[in-house]
Amino acid sequence: MNDKIDQKTAYSKIKTIFDKKVLVVVGTGASMAVDQKFGMAALTEELSRKMPAIVFSNKDLENLWDNIKKKINNIGLEKALDGIDNEELISAIIKVTGDFIARIDAKNKKKSLLNVFPGFPMEKFLLKLVGALSPLNPALNVITPNYDLLIEHICDRINIPYCTGFKGGITKYYDWNVAEKKMYYTTYITKGNKKRKVERTKKHIILHKVHGSLNWFWHNDQIVEDNSLTYDKECCLKRAIITPGDTKISEAFMKYRDFFTRADYAVANDDAYIFAGYGFNDIHIEKEIDRHLKINGKYGVIITKELSDKAKNLINTADNLWAVFQDPNNSANTLIKNKKYNNHLIVENSDLWKIDKFTDIILGG
Repeated sequence: MNDKIDQKTAYSKIKTIFDKKVLVVVGTGASMAVDQKFGMAALTEELSRKMPAIVFSNKDLENLWDNIKKKINNIGLEKALDGIDNEELISAIIKVTGDFIARIDAKNKKKSLLNVFPGFPMEKFLLKLVGALSPLNPALNVITPNYDLLIEHICDRINIPYCTGFKGGITKYYDWNVAEKKMYYTTYITKGNKKRKVERTKKHIILHKVHGSLNWFWHNDQIVEDNSLTYDKECCLKRAIITPGDTKISEAFMKYRDFFTRADYAVANDDAYIFAGYGFNDIHIEKEIDRHLKINGKYGVIITKELSDKAKNLINTADNLWAVFQDPNNSANTLIKNKKYNNHLIVENSDLWKIDKFTDIILGG
């Protein structure tokens, strides 16, 4: 274990990680920085309010939901919903969840369009990372279990091209190879008296939405992406999302194993991981990341308000993982931790754990 860490060393060590080919994992905390209602507490309240009326006429569903309600009080929403195998109940939960998050998303999208707020906290962060991409590696992998469209809204606001794997017009169909071609452009280079046409790739984000998305729907046993239906209260199509806490991927989603394969490939091939507001509560994402951090010694930074128990365990076992988080004993301060040092650094009167402040101070605005 090294000597005590000072602020200059900590900032320098963390900044160096961003010189690598990084992958960004965006969790619920990043969405809650925009609107607290994106959190599990608000969703729990919404489900508790809406589900009783939905299951009222079906005794079996009513009993199942009553059991879930009891579990929620003891172990929380995500664990309480884990392992449900009743498709009718799952569909009802997806409907309530999707409609609730869509309402919050629409409210914040409207603010964005009308410019009545200062911007999304992650804007400068993503702009900085995409701007630093090299022509040889022009894509930034972003993995998220979030259903909301905040990353897409940010990309629209600051003109970052992105790919979610869908091609087409208003209704898009899954075809990653064709979708990625939208990131290509043609230019000409001159050598002597000759001009040659070459194909280049735009700097862009590859967005892996491993739990589905508000604008994904099931249509004829296929997942389609259709923005026109996202906020449509009368839409009769089922949203293509995996319920919170569900460790079992549905058979329908397993037809799209490519979603997970591509995310796993990014995890294996990128050099470092940046976790923004991520609580480490998702086995679909974490299995390979854990291995690369603990065994392969890959680098990473957790930037969050509060460290989950799993995050604390990772910090204590992964040599090259850093954590930047709010001091639980003094909310005015930020703590920085890494297991190689025998102390944690207290940055007084600083909200460095907020992603926009982190960008300004560590990455240089």
